[in-house]
Amino acid sequence: MIGIGRKRIIGLYVGTGRLHVAAVERNRFGWKPVLIERSTALSGGGPEGGPPALRELLRQVSPDRRTRWYLALPRSGFFFRNIPLPAMSLEDALDAVQGMVRTLVHLPLEEIYFDVQMVRKSDRTIRALLVYSLRQMVDPYRDVFRETGHEAGLEAIFPFNIGAAAYLSLKRFPFPTALDIVYRDGHEIVVIDSLGCRASFFTENRDVSEIADFLKNLGLDAEPHLSLREEANSSPLLDDDIMPFLPDIGANRAAAALACGFSSQQIVSVDGRPTRLKLFPFWKAMGAIVVALTIGCTLWTTLSYRTIERNQAVLSELREKRNRLEQQLHPLEKNKQSAEKGKQLIADMDEFMSHRPQLFRLINDIAERVPDGTWLSRFTFSEKEISMQGQSRDAIKTLEALRASPYLDQVKLSGSVMKAPNGLEQFTMTMKRKEEKAADHGQIE
Repeated sequence: MIGIGRKRIIGLYVGTGRLHVAAVERNRFGWKPVLIERSTALSGGGPEGGPPALRELLRQVSPDRRTRWYLALPRSGFFFRNIPLPAMSLEDALDAVQGMVRTLVHLPLEEIYFDVQMVRKSDRTIRALLVYSLRQMVDPYRDVFRETGHEAGLEAIFPFNIGAAAYLSLKRFPFPTALDIVYRDGHEIVVIDSLGCRASFFTENRDVSEIADFLKNLGLDAEPHLSLREEANSSPLLDDDIMPFLPDIGANRAAAALACGFSSQQIVSVDGRPTRLKLFPFWKAMGAIVVALTIGCTLWTTLSYRTIERNQAVLSELREKRNRLEQQLHPLEKNKQSAEKGKQLIADMDEFMSHRPQLFRLINDIAERVPDGTWLSRFTFSEKEISMQGQSRDAIKTLEALRASPYLDQVKLSGSVMKAPNGLEQFTMTMKRKEEKAADHGQIE
């Protein structure tokens, strides 16, 4: 099947004295047919004219790593063997067939190229189709691709019937069917089903009885359903609406080769390369995974947006409720603060009243002891320490007078004594009460 990175696919059919070409190119709108120089039909000059005609065409096309070539050749150069196998893995089935090749072919193994098409039937058994050809028939075509620089782009070399099976599958033709293919050197009856090429019968002379027996053994009607002649058919064989970029196979046999570039079937390549099994439909699986992930992400994103919208609505409602509660709580908070202040004030008043006699006695004692002319501008009374600021004619005498009080201890000046503009000395004193039971009564100025 077509993969990532391929920009142009070219299908070739090299018949006896004729070369058919079909090419498509991918753009942003999909695949569209393109014209390759002299692509309608090129004369090869007789039985040996195939490779020369191919060389003439390839020389006109510049090598491009994104171009893929598929080459179909007439049936007469290939041989087929059908090998039914029991249910097993495709890898084991391929090993089994490759081990039997020497006994299955009628030519020396070193003189042939072969490939095996493996398909699994509905009952899990395996149908193996061994396709082989003489190297001397295939090598001239390989040499042409190598000489013209297109060897890297050569995807497969295979008999025409393999491409015809891929073409009918892409065009959704009803299966099973028998296809009568007319070549210049003989007739081929190929039976095709949904899995690909089922069986092939080639004869130089069209023997009706042999064809009937061949089809009867496969459970089909005695007459083929479709016929392809060497000359171009006058009308299309199939519906052009399905994959319209594929040309009609009756008019251009290169359509069979081109179809292999888009087919999901295993395409054989009889050119010495290893068999490429279709073990896992990678791109189909990846496409399904991408689609599933896209749908899942879309659903998840939609659900997430809806959840966010619901949560935002709930959050907005909760904010409104909070604002209303805060408005209701604000007066209560003020009342609480007022109550706490009143409670503290009452406690202070009670404490003050309980110690009022000691405080008044202390103040009276200080007033009696300080020298005349002493003014106290600030008096701070705490539990264990008293601090006061004031003015006096002589701060030292005031200090000594207070030290003589029976209620005070550790009376001392705090800081330096300064002269005020009125001539008095400014001082700050600290002292402690000798009684340790007094509580904090605040600040008195």
